[in-house]
Amino acid sequence: MTSSSVDQQIDPGLFRRVLGQYPTGVCVVTAPDPAGPVGMAVGSFTSVSLDPPLVAFLPDKRSKSWPKIRSSGRFCVNVLAEDQEDVCRVFATSGADRFASVEWEVSPRGLPVLSGATAWIECELDAVYEAGDHYIAIGRVLELDVARPSLPLLFFQGGYGRFRPSSMVAADAQVIHHLRKADAARHAMEQLADSVGVQCDASVLIGEEVVIIASAGQPRTVIPNRVGIRVAFVAPIGVPFAAWAPELTAAWLRRAGPQLTAREVETYRGALERVRAAGCAIMLGSAGMRRLVEIVSRTSPAATFREVARSRAHASVLTPAELAPGERYDMAALTAPVFDADGRVSMMIALVGFDREHTGAEIRQYADVLLKTCRDITDIRPA
Repeated sequence: MTSSSVDQQIDPGLFRRVLGQYPTGVCVVTAPDPAGPVGMAVGSFTSVSLDPPLVAFLPDKRSKSWPKIRSSGRFCVNVLAEDQEDVCRVFATSGADRFASVEWEVSPRGLPVLSGATAWIECELDAVYEAGDHYIAIGRVLELDVARPSLPLLFFQGGYGRFRPSSMVAADAQVIHHLRKADAARHAMEQLADSVGVQCDASVLIGEEVVIIASAGQPRTVIPNRVGIRVAFVAPIGVPFAAWAPELTAAWLRRAGPQLTAREVETYRGALERVRAAGCAIMLGSAGMRRLVEIVSRTSPAATFREVARSRAHASVLTPAELAPGERYDMAALTAPVFDADGRVSMMIALVGFDREHTGAEIRQYADVLLKTCRDITDIRPA
């Protein structure tokens, strides 16, 4: 059997899922450039050799930052600390002036060093090899140091995490139960994401927060890695949880702030009734919702309430039947509930990352696929 025939038998989804069981550290590789410093977030950094001291990382061939780093011939590996998830998100977002929103300084060798990183490693580019859809970049270490002793930021199963010694671990039984259910539903979520061509998230309601616990599909939003994000449960976020739990509706609306008028409250209540009848909810206005999620993912739940109130992201909850088949709509999210054995909403499945407008007819088709997937997941029992 040839190597090419073996490669063709490996399912990409299975490949990502299996390799996702292995946690990696998170680094930002930076370099000088005539137009200004450049940097990229990587999860593939590794040591290679002690004598001579060599390290490596694997840039994607599609990366726009890598050609500038390669042209520089030098780079600095910034090992991110556990409290620098926001820094990683900045460097994982394309199209932004990354260095404008983070603190950094120039090393004696002229390389950009990020403030707050737990360690930095200055290198000269020693060799570059092609490896499928990535390159293997080998760097010869010139200088290195531990700048701020701290625990590292990790990437694991599509989301960010933190390492804790065993004596510091506190298991949350409720979260563990949800994670088991999400893991059992992962294959169905991947099929759903592939069929629609967007990202599929699974969220649960824990206290007053909606927590993303699983994600599938290719990230196309401003928050590429959404797993672990906690967003306050406030209108219009988490519609399925409010629609099928009337006892939560009052608090869900109240948290949206005094700017929510009596008319908007009634509009929401009517929308929740229609969502229950339709089985799913549609959120329009992708740009506004992306901005809202980007902001609240970096702030406290309390700040979420204030931002929702300021954004006036109200009265935008619709159902497929309310969309004209031939009209085009700017989709933010399509959500539906997954029920437990007692008939309560245990998870919310959301399709997000729509990168173009879609017709009402198309959205209705997506809703049908989403509802079928949610029915299938409802029947799945975690091991």
